Amino acid sequence: GGHTGTTGVNVLYPLFQTPGQNLGFVVGTLNVNNTGNLGGGLQTGYRNLLNEYTIWGVYGGLDVQRTNLSTFTQAGFGSELFGNHWDVHLNGNIPLGNTRRVVTTGSQSATNPRFQNNQLIVDQNLVQLIESAHTTLSLDAGVPLADFGEGSVLWGRGGLYYLGRNSASDSLGLRISLDQRLQNNIRLSTGIQ
Repeated sequence: GGHTGTTGVNVLYPLFQTPGQNLGFVVGTLNVNNTGNLGGGLQTGYRNLLNEYTIWGVYGGLDVQRTNLSTFTQAGFGSELFGNHWDVHLNGNIPLGNTRRVVTTGSQSATNPRFQNNQLIVDQNLVQLIESAHTTLSLDAGVPLADFGEGSVLWGRGGLYYLGRNSASDSLGLRISLDQRLQNNIRLSTGIQ
């Protein structure tokens, strides 16, 4: 959240498989944002080959994200559908435990200075900085834009996301990205939302 960038590493490890049919796996994730805060998670999932060109999968897990002053834990879930020249992903996260923390309080600011007769009057506001975890839901899809051969393909992605805490601070947004698949197991991505 906020205005920080994030860099991460994901590692998928197969738990079981029936070659050409299905795969059970675990994914470990380690993230660091540009203020140096660490986060990570552990997910387990399953993928099944529905036909020659379509794979369906589901996953669930837990992750932890640290800010400068708080640590938040959330449960995540999702489903994905991969075709030969397209993919679709549905993901959600639900915060667990304490989802809201007042990190600074008691600061006061003076606003709206004005004169009333011969006195200077200001409004005083109590300022609190609150960090909170939000329920999220996202849906996105991608298609290949350019094939550079030998497994190197540039994909375009787009989708919607929802961040919810209460009706006053809920938000809906758009996300777009480019995903360069250098090989079957190496990707570089950049995006904006």
